[in-house]
Amino acid sequence: MSCTGWTFERWRDTYLQQAQNRTVLPSHAYSRAGRDMHVITYLQSLTLESAASTKGTLVVHIDENQINSLLRSITDQYGGWAYIVDRDGRSITSLGLDAAQSERPKYASGQYIERDHLIIAALSDYNGWTYVVGLPQHIVMKKAIYIEKITLLLVVPTLLFGLLIALLFAYRNSAPNERFYL
Repeated sequence: MSCTGWTFERWRDTYLQQAQNRTVLPSHAYSRAGRDMHVITYLQSLTLESAASTKGTLVVHIDENQINSLLRSITDQYGGWAYIVDRDGRSITSLGLDAAQSERPKYASGQYIERDHLIIAALSDYNGWTYVVGLPQHIVMKKAIYIEKITLLLVVPTLLFGLLIALLFAYRNSAPNERFYL
């Protein structure tokens, strides 16, 4: 097992000899048993007496495809894109974007319209990650336009029918009074 571009000594000096508290490394190449993949690495130091004396570090490699399978329902259903960035703005994973496109500004929580996409960003209080989804505006508005058409098809005839009934009642109530004025 190896991380592409990293020696064991560099890995040990950078991550294993320092205390790690819920540290997540962005997606990187990883090889295990001849199988190449991209993983997101989670690090947590194991301490016994105090936080200063680290007895070891728990290292968990999460296959990026597992994370992307959660995002895939959004991109497949709506044809958009999604990505996750950590609190420092480093990309954890992305789906539906190439590397150049995922270098986007960090969004605060909220909804934005950028070009022809509705962008929804949510900041996690738990880990400081920002989850960003971009959906084509015409796909999102498709259902809203459908609801608008159905509403108009129901409201306009109902209003016209109500106006016709009101005019009929007004005419019937005013007919007996016309005899007095003639």
